[in-house]
Amino acid sequence: MKTSNLKEVDKQGFDRHKYGEKVCIQMTLLNIVLSTAKLIAGIFGNSMALIADAFHSLTDAITTVGVIICLRISKRPPDKEHPYGHGKIESIAAKMIALVLIGLGIAMLIAAVRTIMTGNLLIPAGITIWVVIVSIIAKEFSYWYTLNAAKKINSTVLAADAWHHRTDALSSIAVLFGIIGARMGFPILDPIMAGLVSLFIMWAGYKLLRESVDELMDTLPDNDIPKGIEELCSEIPGVRGVRNIKVRKYGSFLVIDCVIVVDPLITVEEGHQLASLSKKKIMENDDNIREVFIHVSPNEKRHQGEIENK
Repeated sequence: MKTSNLKEVDKQGFDRHKYGEKVCIQMTLLNIVLSTAKLIAGIFGNSMALIADAFHSLTDAITTVGVIICLRISKRPPDKEHPYGHGKIESIAAKMIALVLIGLGIAMLIAAVRTIMTGNLLIPAGITIWVVIVSIIAKEFSYWYTLNAAKKINSTVLAADAWHHRTDALSSIAVLFGIIGARMGFPILDPIMAGLVSLFIMWAGYKLLRESVDELMDTLPDNDIPKGIEELCSEIPGVRGVRNIKVRKYGSFLVIDCVIVVDPLITVEEGHQLASLSKKKIMENDDNIREVFIHVSPNEKRHQGEIENK
């Protein structure tokens, strides 16, 4: 016997996605301004590292637009073809962002190596330093702002976008050292820092790719969740145990499967009531749980003992 429940999340889901889209639009506008300023300063200020950093910021803007599209798709309700909803689109989008980061990092690394090998080294202008400092402050703010928003709505793809902002901040710090070093008489530091930026980007892309693949493979999102579910259900009189707890992540929400062990002599109706109580307790404990499937199983040991006694 199984019982399930689909939470009424339309209003809550709409609020979450609306908030997520608002954050994404704000970050897109900021990234467009930053990438434009860094590109102009990099070209006219003779800094290859700053030009590379400008393209990094531009990919932030592009991927954030993808996040907006993804959030709009993920809020669609379940249908016949997608009974669990469309939340998995967030994992797919996070994977795409990761691949963009890795590809960008490889391209930037190749360009930096070519510059070093050809010896076409230039001294960056002083204005590039101020542009990079502003970028570092703005991108670090973007990281924390977006990450807090991701935690608030429990969004994988928004968290991925936040880390994209963090890599941009870290890369800008490397660019700053490169520009300062080049202006102090070591022009080779500018392309070296551009190469270091590319490694930062590729590493961030790898981490995001691994996390998104884990989610698509239904990897347990948190090891503490099964233990918490077991403790909650065990508090219900009549539930003798909980086993086979499975937790899957679908976008911003979780889907739970588990088995509760009950007295084999109770009626089907009593078993259903215990399952309903367990389901209600689980869902009330965590707003991120969207659906719960509970299978009711008899206590086989007790049942077998009673048969032998007869």
